[in-house]
Amino acid sequence: MNLKDLQLQVHLGDGLVAHFGGAVVVLNEAPLHSAFVNDLLALTAVVCEENGLTPGRSLIRKLAGLVTSAEPEEVPSFAVLAGGDDGLALMLCGSMDAQIFEVAGKSESLSGRDVATWVDRVIRTPMSRMTMSSSDALEAVVDPRSDLRAGVVSGSGVTVLTTARSRAAPEPRDVPQGLDSDDPLDQRADDRPVDKPVESAGSVGFVLPEPSSPVSVDSKTSEDDDSGPQPNSEKEFISLSVDDPLPGDEIEPLPRATRAASSSEQESGTTVRGILCSRGHMNDPKTRFCAVCGISMVHQTHDLVSGPRPPLGVIVLDDGSSFSLDNDYVIGRDPESSDLVRTGRARPLVIVDQTFQLSRVHARILLREWDVCIEDAGSANGTRILRPDSDEWTQLVPDNPTVITPGTKIGFSDRELVFDSHFAAN
Repeated sequence: MNLKDLQLQVHLGDGLVAHFGGAVVVLNEAPLHSAFVNDLLALTAVVCEENGLTPGRSLIRKLAGLVTSAEPEEVPSFAVLAGGDDGLALMLCGSMDAQIFEVAGKSESLSGRDVATWVDRVIRTPMSRMTMSSSDALEAVVDPRSDLRAGVVSGSGVTVLTTARSRAAPEPRDVPQGLDSDDPLDQRADDRPVDKPVESAGSVGFVLPEPSSPVSVDSKTSEDDDSGPQPNSEKEFISLSVDDPLPGDEIEPLPRATRAASSSEQESGTTVRGILCSRGHMNDPKTRFCAVCGISMVHQTHDLVSGPRPPLGVIVLDDGSSFSLDNDYVIGRDPESSDLVRTGRARPLVIVDQTFQLSRVHARILLREWDVCIEDAGSANGTRILRPDSDEWTQLVPDNPTVITPGTKIGFSDRELVFDSHFAAN
């Protein structure tokens, strides 16, 4: 599922809405967020260029790594919707809300306000429309003819309409039965004079269809008759390059890796040797592109420096739960009984096992320099891994740490998790 056949209507506002073909981003920005926003837009552009119209899970995981590598106050509220092979991938961070209206008439509301990290979800159910906006924004104001195809514009949110809905012919004002009475968006669209353009900075990048002839309710319709307003792909639009500074922004580099460690970094005491990209991001010496901003490392001097190690990626459980790899983990039914967890050297990752084959302390994920290792903790039924370049599962030797690469699946009992990382050596 991708965004190609969806209509994107931008809500007026002071934030930013960006469309990269395979993904749409909505965010609120303050001066202290400038560096992160530039990195987020650049990373999204790179991933969409590599994956076309279906960046999906890959984009969400890389953005999760970007969030975990930044200080909390540097991260703005943002929402991302990306096309994927198995549905639309959604990510909400901070004061961002999403409301999904299914074709069957049901609706679901999601919010990033009440979680410590972010909300991510894969939407597979057919939907009629969806909204993503800041929970602090005023009531959405949109022009029903707008359709953002690419570029970066001002806005506080976006309404996503399916092809069938976006191409439906507008009913005359004197035919109230054509309105969806419980849809406030349709009510606003009907009340707005169609011959009066909306003046807004957010109109940059909109594609407006040619005026259509009035629709008669008595006219005969057919499969070839489509008299409603059509998005015109031949219309030109103005887009802003993510490589250029955004209007009014002063681009500042992120803090260099040699800065004083934050309180959480001082507590972990994890210092590694690595290389810095031109923007000051700490990287694995083996990488060819910066894991945070994607800039090439080929022309860097590769002088090793010492600094706090950033998160090495994420582990994603088979139910969609994700965990940042910024510390060691103990996995099991009761991992808090482990000495590593009790002494604060590792975090517990509790996994529910309906088959009762998972041990209380089943396995450990250990971070060693720039490597991620998996170790079976002497469990009763063992731990197995499936490497991305193999078709066969490998059983681990107990208490023997094994280095894993991004894409590796880890299995125990009937549960699985996968390791993914934006720090993959490329």
